[in-house]
Amino acid sequence: MCTRPAEENVHHGPLTPTRPFSRQGVMADKYDGFLLMPKRLFLIDGHAHCYKAFYGIPHLTSPDGRPTNAVYGFTGMLMKLLKKQKPDYIAAVFDSPGPTFRHEQYAEYKAQRKPMPDDLRPQIDLIKQVVEAANVTLVALQGYEADDIIGTLAKQASAEGIDVYIATGDKDALQLLDEHTRLYDTKRGEEYTADNLAEDKGLRPDQITDMMALSGDTSDNVPGIRGIGPKTALKLIQDYGSLENVFDHVDEISAKALKRRLSEGGEVAEVSRKLVTIDTNVQLEVCPTDCAVREPDKEQLRKLFTELGLKRLLKGLDDDAPESGTGVPPVAPADAPEPADEGRGDVRYHTVDDEKALAKLAGQLAKQKRISIDLETTSQHPMKAAIVGFSFAWKTHEAYYVPVAGPLGSTTIPLAKALGHLRPVIESAAPAKIGQNIKYDAIVLRNAGVRMLGIAYDTMVAAYLINPDRRRYNLDDLALGYLHFRKIPTSDLIGKGKNQITMDRIEVPTVAEYACEDADTVVRLFDVLSPELDERGLAELAGELEFPLIEVLAEMEYTGIKIDAAALAEISEALAKSIDVVGREIIEEADEEFNIDSPKQLSAILFDKLKMPPSKKTKTGYSTDADVLGELAVQYPIAAKIARYRAMKKLKSTYADALPKMIHPKTGRVHTSFNQTMTATGRLSSSDPNLQNIPVRTAEGREIRRAFVASDPGSVLLSADYSQIELRILAHFSGDEALRDAFLNDLDIHAFVAAEVNGVGIDDVDGDMRRRAKAVNFGIIYGLTPYGLSKDIGVPVGEAKQFIDAYFARYGRVQEFILGVIERAQNDGYVSTMFGRRRYLATIHSRNDVERRYAERMAVNAVIQGTAADMAKIAMNRIHRRIEDEARPSKMLLQIHDELLFELPAEAVEPEREMIESEMTGAANLDVPVKVNVSVGQNWLEAK
Repeated sequence: MCTRPAEENVHHGPLTPTRPFSRQGVMADKYDGFLLMPKRLFLIDGHAHCYKAFYGIPHLTSPDGRPTNAVYGFTGMLMKLLKKQKPDYIAAVFDSPGPTFRHEQYAEYKAQRKPMPDDLRPQIDLIKQVVEAANVTLVALQGYEADDIIGTLAKQASAEGIDVYIATGDKDALQLLDEHTRLYDTKRGEEYTADNLAEDKGLRPDQITDMMALSGDTSDNVPGIRGIGPKTALKLIQDYGSLENVFDHVDEISAKALKRRLSEGGEVAEVSRKLVTIDTNVQLEVCPTDCAVREPDKEQLRKLFTELGLKRLLKGLDDDAPESGTGVPPVAPADAPEPADEGRGDVRYHTVDDEKALAKLAGQLAKQKRISIDLETTSQHPMKAAIVGFSFAWKTHEAYYVPVAGPLGSTTIPLAKALGHLRPVIESAAPAKIGQNIKYDAIVLRNAGVRMLGIAYDTMVAAYLINPDRRRYNLDDLALGYLHFRKIPTSDLIGKGKNQITMDRIEVPTVAEYACEDADTVVRLFDVLSPELDERGLAELAGELEFPLIEVLAEMEYTGIKIDAAALAEISEALAKSIDVVGREIIEEADEEFNIDSPKQLSAILFDKLKMPPSKKTKTGYSTDADVLGELAVQYPIAAKIARYRAMKKLKSTYADALPKMIHPKTGRVHTSFNQTMTATGRLSSSDPNLQNIPVRTAEGREIRRAFVASDPGSVLLSADYSQIELRILAHFSGDEALRDAFLNDLDIHAFVAAEVNGVGIDDVDGDMRRRAKAVNFGIIYGLTPYGLSKDIGVPVGEAKQFIDAYFARYGRVQEFILGVIERAQNDGYVSTMFGRRRYLATIHSRNDVERRYAERMAVNAVIQGTAADMAKIAMNRIHRRIEDEARPSKMLLQIHDELLFELPAEAVEPEREMIESEMTGAANLDVPVKVNVSVGQNWLEAK
């Protein structure tokens, strides 16, 4: 306990002449004509603010791939508080791992709490390191929660006349309020006092635990009395004053159900009150006066911020010292990043709504080195979108909006006239164009008869390259994460869901502000992201591979591919018949009518009635997902039929029935969207429709490809598919002589490996041997385990392990390569492809075996698959450039993993085949030959 005399807490200077004065409504004492301001103690609920920062700031990572968003936000909050509030005392209080005395009272206390997010867990120790380097007192005590420590320090400080500010969002802390103690909102800088509690709820602080004893607390799994919620509990305490009085007057309560619940719930209420009551008498080794604000260890902070890549905080270390007060120099700007809105600053946004001004703007645009361009439209689908307006910017905090559509009576410029002025700028390689998801704008313009040239930079793609594991790359999140301000949400203009309207129905001034902010934000992000790309060695990858690819993908999406609706109708009908047949067979084998599409009913049939061994349990019962069915199918034919039934239903609904509805009414083609920022390895994905997932291992899946056709009888589709490219890359990186020789001699790599591992001649390899070798060959890239191989080829785990061991015994260089990649990941925190693409691995050092092994598998996969993805993109860029520069007749339509699909005149097949194959095989210099399989046909199935 703290026994120091209260006089030590009196602030003796500077003295202020007597005058009416208060700090946030608290009157100061007078002394000989001067005011003695009470000293102030700030108590920070550490874990609460860690969570707040984690969820309030978009995903960030350090240069070595560790998550840092919680560190970033917590540190910003702490330093902002130090600078702006200038406390006399401060402590950050944290929970300790393990049970507390409350768990002894009630075993289910906090039992429903989800485990800490994987990306937050490693940040807690980093945050504590920051707290200690800032010389802020850090307090934790085994067996007690942070609330108890905070309550004890607050009670001690209040008794000594120190004003206490508890920085927490936990409603339990309301019980601690008194004349010297209040809650403090670090985001808004607002206080909440006992007077506020009385005004808001009509309660005293000591009544909070009584109210919560009745209602419980779902966040902590405090039971309360069943059926009594917060509103009823509040009313009871307001009416009767205390928990004891409520139970003393149960007979007066007229509501029968409430009376019964209270009559039966006395014991539960008492347990609940004990659980929610903060212990304010914890034996601590620190007193409030031990928590005096001290000079931070700037060198240690500089080391931490540099290591974690927190540049904004690092810059703050060199800021000027604050005004007189505590004398503590700031370690971050006053507007340091916390989950709050810093504002976008002073801006100059202009609406250009007459031709004279537009002509002047066009002239200005033409003189710039680079410009940000953004379109406002009526649809998220670029092939369906009509242009509402253009926004441009080339320097920060200033932008221009050209409206071409708006509500009736709006002043706008007709689209044709606007394009007349803007076309020369847009269709010229200079100035360079930058944007956010600029591919969308390029397609919209292409559909309007304007081809954007000079696409040089995309902030969405840049942010993806810097952190390929980020959750979102939309402009709002990037603005918040990198620029620390909240943009105007699109929903503020057009609404959400059923009530959503189109942008052309919004008043022009409102759209102008929003659109200008978009264009301005892109310029500001460019200034932040470009140095980051340089520092991480990603500028070349971005400038020579990813940014040029935007133009390629825009042209592919605009071109689209023709779909034979009649063929899909036939496929749909055939699938319906097959689904019906297989469905009847399943019902017959189950010997019972049931809904096959109901996971619950299916689970009951398989595991209750047919007594199959379950392997996974969900909240609603035993799982019947694809993995479970795959395991069961080895032994139980009905499981295989259910898997086939589901696969056919998915094919029918996702492709056979859905694709005809996606045919564009004007082009007669389907226009998928290719996404550059969806996979961490660099592979492209597609959506609306997703063409990457059309199954090719089943006859029904391959049939879907029959509906993708050439435009006319004189044209054909040409498929160019890298042959076993990932295995060739593995041979290159590992340097294994045997694998290299196999590819140099153009041998069947799976038969070759099977022969070597089994010790037989290649002519003696049977189907099972080759199948096992193939599973291992491809599985090695994905960190194949004996258990995984046993599932893939249907053998015992022990036998699968023997095969993998035999593989590595024969191909030792492959194992050396894999171990080397993992070691580099552990040392650097990331791995790189042949072309410099990085994959950060935050859990590579995790103490959790599952997490760490997953990171190790991803490290190897990122190097191999990422290099293959880069090669495909390099080939696409080169082929596109040759098609453009040489006016070649081919049109690139689709990219599906290692395959490119083209449409071209039948008579041009040979020269185009030669060009395409040459560019694909020459995309990388490997130590083994790169082989491309080329085929041609009237439809994709024939061409495959």
